[in-house]
Formats: sequence, C-alpha cells, structure tokens
Amino acid sequence: MVKKKNLLLGESRFGIGHLSICSKLIQVFDCPTTFATATNIPPNIFDFSQVEIFRLPGIDTNEHINQSASLLYTHVKGQNYASVCLETWPFGRRGFDNIYEPTLKYLMHCGVRIYTSIRDILYPNINPLCPFIEIWAREIIDKIRKYNIRVLVHGDENFIDFGKGFPLAKELKKEDRLHYTGYLSIDSSLKKESTRNYKENILVTAGSGKVGMSLYKMVLAGIGKGYFDDYTVLIVAGPWLNKNSFITLREFEKSYSNLRVESSRRENGIFQNINVSISQSGYGTSSNILTNFKNHLNESSHLPVTPILVPWSDKSNPAVPHKLKPYLKQDGLTEQELRAKVLASNGLGIFLQPGELTIKSLAESVIHTLSNPLASKDIGYFPKIATPGILSRLDSLKP
Repeated sequence: MVKKKNLLLGESRFGIGHLSICSKLIQVFDCPTTFATATNIPPNIFDFSQVEIFRLPGIDTNEHINQSASLLYTHVKGQNYASVCLETWPFGRRGFDNIYEPTLKYLMHCGVRIYTSIRDILYPNINPLCPFIEIWAREIIDKIRKYNIRVLVHGDENFIDFGKGFPLAKELKKEDRLHYTGYLSIDSSLKKESTRNYKENILVTAGSGKVGMSLYKMVLAGIGKGYFDDYTVLIVAGPWLNKNSFITLREFEKSYSNLRVESSRRENGIFQNINVSISQSGYGTSSNILTNFKNHLNESSHLPVTPILVPWSDKSNPAVPHKLKPYLKQDGLTEQELRAKVLASNGLGIFLQPGELTIKSLAESVIHTLSNPLASKDIGYFPKIATPGILSRLDSLKP
C-alpha cells in the first residue's frame, strides 16, 4: 500500500531550534514528507536525507512574498498531499499570512487535513491583564477555526500544560483541536569511548545569540580559574554564531588544552561521552536529554547525562509579539525558566537561578554533579516521548 504524502511547511528565517523540531517531526510522521522552506539548512547537524526539499524564495521583499505564495500554491495543486503541517503558524510567523492563506483555502476545498506544529510552551510571562492578550490569542483561534487546523503540541499535558503559555488553550481542547505528541527527540548514543584520556566531558550549548555568548564566556572564565582542570569542556556554539564571536571562542583553545569549540555537531551524537550538559533549557536540548533518559533508565541507577539548566531570563524576549512586550511580567517566568523548573522539580535536571549565577557557583554545581549524578530513583513524573505514526493516529479522528 502506498503511504500518504505529507507537506511540512517551514517557510523561512528558522532558527536552529525550529529546524531541529522539523527534522524530528518528519521522523515521527512516518510517511513520505516534503519540506518546503527558504531556510538554508546547515550540513552535518540534522538528517533531512530522506526528505524532498521544496525551495521557496523567502520573505525579504514583496516580490519574494508574491513569488513564494505563487510557487507554494502551484506546487500543492500539483501534488496529492493527504496532510499539511505548518511549523508554528498561526501562533508565530504571522508575517506569512499572505503566503499561506491562498494555499490553505485550496487545501480546505480539497479536504486535506491541516495541522500546526508548536513547542510545549509559548509565552508564560505575559500579564493576563494585558489588554491585547485576548485580541492576540483570539486572532490565532480564529485562523485555526477558519482553516479547521489541528494543533500538535510537542509536549505532555501532565508535565507542562499548553495553557501555561497560551490563554485560550482550553477552547482548543474543548473543540478537540489540541493534541499532545509527546516530546520530540532523536535517540543519541551515550556509550563512552574507552580511547578518551580525560575523566569526564562537559557539554555547553546555548545557541548562537548574545545570550549564548554570555554563558560561554562564564564557562571560559571558569576554565581560566582552573575549576575544570580535570575535565574536558566542549562548547557547541551553533552554526549561525557570527564569525567574529566564533573566532574569539576558538582562540581560547590555544590557551586551554581541555577546551574544544565546535560550530556544530550531528544532533544524534551530541551527547556521546558527555556526563554533564550545561544549557539554557531550550526545547531541543531538553527533549533530547529526556529521550536519552527514557532509553537508559533501566541500565543504571544514575542518569547518563545530568543537565545543569541555566535558563534565559531576559524578560524582553524578542520572540514575543511586539504589542505584547510592554505587558511582560518582570517577576514572571520565561519559557526556558518554566521548563527548567519543571524538569528540576521532577528530578530531571539541576536548576540554577540566572540572576544569582556566578562563575564560582556554576563551577561548583558542575563539579558536584560529576561526583553525584542524578539518581534514576528520584525521578518524579516522566513525560511522554513522541513515537512514530502521529498522523496515522490522528487520521482516525473525525475531520
């Protein structure tokens, strides 16, 4: 029997996190998938080898927007897609309305199932008294209803409810439009290589932005003070870190023999030989670690990798819609802070408060963790992990 075809639409300007989600989502779709995007996919990180890539011009100019809309519409009319999934739209990427909507109208007319893909948490620190919050959320709900979209939340309702970051989640659930896929991840080999001549490995991943550089510099300062002399530190800075910043990081390798700096590493091998992961508790790193825990819980009394979570606490969050920014709660939790606290409260990581972080406190936490890894027996609730066949299971539901 020929498997149904699916289109995953991730138009352009995707960061590494969204590309990671798309690559994992394709695996759990478990059906032939075309990935339509204008984003340049960095090599040697994600596996898109089994996927047809359909290139779009992007949204840099009005001409590009018109071209993208026309090309997408023509492409879809020439295919026999059973389903289409939009990464983040209409929760995000609202600048793509003019590109997507002509095609969505056609797909609805043809009875094609339409999904949207969204991470576990959106904007948990928006003040509920914000006069625009209802309008913003209602606009999203209206788009979802207009095109009969089902929402795929990449998380577990019993771990983090989507309603913590989106105020009208209950309406979606009541209409049976909200579906939790479990956390998306790629299984990574955690087997230690016996040829290594160091005691443990410390992995630092914090993305390619200014916030990431702040964490990298703190770790480098810790190396400079001799805190990590007995260990090897690996910084994976991300392929889109600006050239000068990456050169700066690489210069430290000349001074520190126990430091390695890489721009990228294949995602399904990133935890190999790692004992401690320092991250900002972004979706990608957190979900990858969860899957590794799931697959190794019965092999050892301790977790194979202990996450030290130093979440992004900047309340100005550039991902938040512009008109909502004045209403961000300064005492509220960012997406990363909420995820880090939930992980830590369930024995799945060690949470370090960003505002109280120092070079010494970070180093002490890492060194203590290397000697005292988290115990499997102390895990509270373990969230569900996504399994292949998501679309097949949803196909059995009412249109």
